[in-house]
Amino acid sequence: MKTNISIFLITISSFLYSQTSYDKYNWLIYAGMIEKKKENFNRAKFYFEKAFNYKEPQGSTDMLNYAAVVVKLDRKKKAIDCIKKAIVQYHAPKEYILSFDEFIELENNSSYKQIINNYDYYENEYYRNLKNPSVYYSVEELTTKDKLIREIGSYIKKDGYFINNNRKTAYEFDIINAQDSLNINEFIKICKKFSYQSRGWVLLWHHRGDEYATNNYIWQFFKPFINDEIEKGNIERSFFAQFEDEAAINYENNGQIYGTFQNREIKDIQDVDNRRIKISLPPLYYDYLIYGNALPINYKVDEKKFNETIYNKVKDL
Repeated sequence: MKTNISIFLITISSFLYSQTSYDKYNWLIYAGMIEKKKENFNRAKFYFEKAFNYKEPQGSTDMLNYAAVVVKLDRKKKAIDCIKKAIVQYHAPKEYILSFDEFIELENNSSYKQIINNYDYYENEYYRNLKNPSVYYSVEELTTKDKLIREIGSYIKKDGYFINNNRKTAYEFDIINAQDSLNINEFIKICKKFSYQSRGWVLLWHHRGDEYATNNYIWQFFKPFINDEIEKGNIERSFFAQFEDEAAINYENNGQIYGTFQNREIKDIQDVDNRRIKISLPPLYYDYLIYGNALPINYKVDEKKFNETIYNKVKDL
């Protein structure tokens, strides 16, 4: 029931909000990605650059997609500068950069080869330029503990050490819960002092489900805290969408609300796009068009309405 209340409040507030810089940024990026898909590269460049006027690129993906667009416009020097920034400012993995088909056109470019062949140097520059290294490494330590504790099962290979497998499972569950509790309490302290740290998202994800649905002390802190950051334009309006969908699926035995999980039932699917738009997510058709995600069988595609939705959002920006 508490999950229903939280969803209701999120839905009501969505009617009332004025667009933040992050909302505007996202809709412009969506438009840019659609034009890139259509190979309308000048239009794509226009929308990407407009988005960057509202906010700095929000991660390496947007920066690299922009680089891919300007490559197609024969702006190779600009593209290479963007690729370097994607590493130095956003820690883009080398493998991710190489996965962009558009960069094949740069394979014989000496400046591009210098960046790829000396990736470690530019990655180290990312670490050298950290604005608050102590906070960065504090969160890094928590996420490392989060990962290691979940690998405990692979360390304990001798089932005979336990009375039975059930005892082994219970043991693993208990130590994971204990570490998660320590991690999230430390993460709350960090966020209180230094604002929300997006790299700690996985720490919150491991307190989804019943903890989110019952709004325990963790979410009593994070929900208002993050909502405040959303209204300031510091966090995406869709932040809670996956948490809401996961709770709806697993704790209400209901269909998901926003369709953030593939191959799972969506409640009132005829209205899913309206719900997504209210939290600055594009219609589901966007994920099919750009990423090739499968569409639900009973989802009706209306390309005209889809285009109107996207371009009406950006026409006055």
